[in-house]
Amino acid sequence: MGTGTGRVLKNAFLRGGRSQFPFFRKFWYLPSTARGLHLPSLEGRSSLGWATQLGKPFVRIAILLIVAMLCTSCAKPSDRRTCYPVKGRVLVKGRPASGALVVFYPADRSAKSPSASGTADEEGWFSLSTYESDDGAPAGDYDVGITWRDHAFQRQGVLKKSDKAAAADQLKDRYKNPKTSKIRARVEEKPNELPPFDLR
Repeated sequence: MGTGTGRVLKNAFLRGGRSQFPFFRKFWYLPSTARGLHLPSLEGRSSLGWATQLGKPFVRIAILLIVAMLCTSCAKPSDRRTCYPVKGRVLVKGRPASGALVVFYPADRSAKSPSASGTADEEGWFSLSTYESDDGAPAGDYDVGITWRDHAFQRQGVLKKSDKAAAADQLKDRYKNPKTSKIRARVEEKPNELPPFDLR
């Protein structure tokens, strides 16, 4: 195509014949470096208007995905029950049972409520955790199981044969089984501080 023909087409396009030249309508929105021409913006749109228009759907999709991810991470799972803070104390013959593991088992097994647990500190105090650390336990009645092993061995997790005697339950498994421990507790819909479990 000669220079004269190209000039004629360009002038015809700028005089309002753009609807007759669909090729130029698409060609117009290419970057100037790609088409070799630098024409004024069309209908008030900048030479990068095509990129803005193309980007809008992708921006919307990205925003929707981010919102969906945030809603998913912040939403409370439907199967979680509301928990209430629970703290208590484990004593053995009046002395703190440091390292004792306390597990609350729902008395109503048909309710499919989760169990909660806590470990006694140096003073024998424990806080229950169900879904998250120290979040408490759902309201209801519980059967309680307690074991008391050497705190250092309990943290270590791996025992040698020579360590088994030292790591054995110092309560001789008397309170390990919640069905036979005869320890009961009730969690109410409020912050709970339970009476001490004074074991013999």
